[in-house]
Amino acid sequence: MHAIQESDFPRAAALLHEGFPQCSPEFWMGALHRMHHYGGNAEAGVELGWFMMQAGEPVGVVLTPASLRHWPGGAVEKVVNLSSWYVQPAHRWRAYLMLRSLLADKSVTYTDLTPTPEVRSMLPKLGFAAVNQGVALMPVPLMALFPQGSARVRVLEPDAPWPVCGLSRDQVESHRALGCLPLLLDCEGSQQLIVCRRTRWRGLPVAQLVYAESLAQLLRHRAALARCLRSQGLVLFVHDTRSSRSTLLSWFRRRDVWYCRGADLADRSDAFASELCIVHADASLQPRMLPLRNRTFPQPEPAPPAPASSAGPAPFNRQSAPAPSRC
Repeated sequence: MHAIQESDFPRAAALLHEGFPQCSPEFWMGALHRMHHYGGNAEAGVELGWFMMQAGEPVGVVLTPASLRHWPGGAVEKVVNLSSWYVQPAHRWRAYLMLRSLLADKSVTYTDLTPTPEVRSMLPKLGFAAVNQGVALMPVPLMALFPQGSARVRVLEPDAPWPVCGLSRDQVESHRALGCLPLLLDCEGSQQLIVCRRTRWRGLPVAQLVYAESLAQLLRHRAALARCLRSQGLVLFVHDTRSSRSTLLSWFRRRDVWYCRGADLADRSDAFASELCIVHADASLQPRMLPLRNRTFPQPEPAPPAPASSAGPAPFNRQSAPAPSRC
């Protein structure tokens, strides 16, 4: 195994393009530079990714976006996302050993958000469990018609007082520059940070949930959430769901099942600083992205949609094929 350094980016991009040809080498170079520039891996002390080597040449590759959660009380949780995993066919017999070697640290929370069927069969043997049954799609205009009660959801501005949560202001502001939308839920005498990723589904503007410390609390106040999302021009809200039922306000789809090892995500939705946010970020926002070490965060300027040829596919974007982990 050989850690991917900045000088290795061209080799890594070429191998990732071999494994995921629907994404150009330029897309993978952009993804690697975003991971490096964001700084979450450096803060967490985790390599950006790894090569599996054979006779001095890389024959496998995996990216490992990482970040920290600083919980009230002083506990620090390290979260590592296994992303974009590819092993050349002649060396597939070593794929399980490669994955096992990446999971040596028992204190780390590991996630795999886009496993192929082959990878899913390996994950339970390595201590992973499915977090969700699939995803729920909620129509924002319809949800906004219901009474919101005393709850309020608003966009969390860069200079607003920071809520008690597991993420720092620096982390969230760097994700805002990646196209994410940080929100604040005021309800039940408390505040909760919500982070959504802007994406598209069948051409419609979508808010995909990537961070909520209590999904149940958020869904109890879905009408307040919908009014805020509507004000941002978003028409669908998508979240990981533990239920497989469809209702008038929630259409279930058995897809995008997330796997996790090391943390209890029964009520927590956490794909923050993962491939969804960084690898598949809007390329048009890349020049404005802000590293974690910055302490001032100017608002990103509005950018036009990236051309189809420069935007990498991601889960939830049905206009292009997904780019899952594979072996």
